[in-house]
Amino acid sequence: MPLWPEFRPDRLAGSANAERCCRIILSVRSAVKNWRDRGSIFMIKLYIEKIKNSDILKNIAVLASGVVIGYAINMLLLPVISRIFTPSELGEYDLILSNGNIISSFVTMALLVAIMIPKEDDEAVKICKLIRTANCLFLLVIFVGILIVSPNIHIFNVKGNYYLSVVFLILYVLLFNEQNVYYAFVNRKKMYKILFWNPILSAIANSGFSIALGAAGLGTTGYIIGTLLSYIVCIIHMRRKVNPYEGHAGLKNLKDTLIRYKAYPLVQMPANMVSIVSAQLPIQFLGRIFGSAALGGYTMACKILSVPVTLLAAPVNRVYYREAAERYSRGEDIGGLCFDMVEKNIKLAVIPIGILVIAGKQIVEFVLGPAWAVSGIYITALGFLYLLKYCSACISGTFVIVEKQKLALICSIYSLLQYIACFVIARVLSLTVVQTVIFYAFCDGICNFVNIFLCIKTTQFSMKRFAGFVAKYIVGSSVVIYGIYFLVSQL
Repeated sequence: MPLWPEFRPDRLAGSANAERCCRIILSVRSAVKNWRDRGSIFMIKLYIEKIKNSDILKNIAVLASGVVIGYAINMLLLPVISRIFTPSELGEYDLILSNGNIISSFVTMALLVAIMIPKEDDEAVKICKLIRTANCLFLLVIFVGILIVSPNIHIFNVKGNYYLSVVFLILYVLLFNEQNVYYAFVNRKKMYKILFWNPILSAIANSGFSIALGAAGLGTTGYIIGTLLSYIVCIIHMRRKVNPYEGHAGLKNLKDTLIRYKAYPLVQMPANMVSIVSAQLPIQFLGRIFGSAALGGYTMACKILSVPVTLLAAPVNRVYYREAAERYSRGEDIGGLCFDMVEKNIKLAVIPIGILVIAGKQIVEFVLGPAWAVSGIYITALGFLYLLKYCSACISGTFVIVEKQKLALICSIYSLLQYIACFVIARVLSLTVVQTVIFYAFCDGICNFVNIFLCIKTTQFSMKRFAGFVAKYIVGSSVVIYGIYFLVSQL
């Protein structure tokens, strides 16, 4: 809004005094405009200077910018992918990877987070070698076990060759964990410029190969191969700068390393397994009960809603985890850091999630095509849940930092039991797929809020300030967003 109503010189009389008055007023307005422009430029320069002078903000900016570019590439090519692959094909893809994520929860024995802990790189290298050894041995046993039971039991249903899909499943877990080892080691070395290129290279390789193979008619197989090739590209990129497996470590060294970090497989691994199984339950339930087409629509909605989590929360959390771990090891308070990460970043997530909730169906139909219209309905149902997921993702790993792994395990078990109860009730009541998603969103929202509350409490941050944050940014924003949605839907 202007500082005063529009000034009209033509409305003054033609006297000399009036003309001088006119010139004075116009000069003042011009000076004020220049002052305001210079003020805006000064504030921008001040903000940039603040980022340059803050290591944590600078690191977040580097990681986030790479993720933003990579995700932008994926989003730009998503309309092409949605027209090449059907919801059923992407549903099968998600079901295979869901099983892979469950397997990944225990084959690394939860030691990935331990790579950041040792002060010496030699110790971190031993952890990396232990992870690779466990990864390969567990996957070999799992592969043989799947083949043995395959005449009677299939762990997932696909239209294509089941045994080929099992091979892709094993390769996915192997490469996924290998990439995570490299990523953690590069992050430990604070080579953020290397990590900047990871999501960009991954997006180009994944989307590019998937589109080419999908256009060739390979369907689900083509999409999986595109994902595997993107992991290989990222591993090669990081291997050019670091080697997390440098040197020789015998079985005795690996055994001693496992004993030193036994708390991770004994406590953290069960917590991770329960947490990941909980996260994969919706995919497993929807895919097996309602079919791969319904699952494809649901996972597409989750992919779109997870943009703030992927673009902002994931890179922020990586830097937060390292910074918080270092501060805690020095005996410093991390409560303020934990809360600031949530508060500052949720401000960026509220608006895009709100837009998706209000106009999700129209946006999805226009961008992805009419075949994906149901994804827009899922987006509206899941919006509030993903706002809470975003908060939780920003401070993931806090229980590990403050050495409350048992609390993490308890929370994970609680979440799993609640999810199981949710889907059992949905099945008993014969809820439709949309009703099931709404009910699940409510249950999962409660779990995520409890997790956020406990993270803040264990860091001994002010509960009064946290309550204000909840009222303003979680409850308040949700009421406004869904209020606008219902108002618009009645028009």
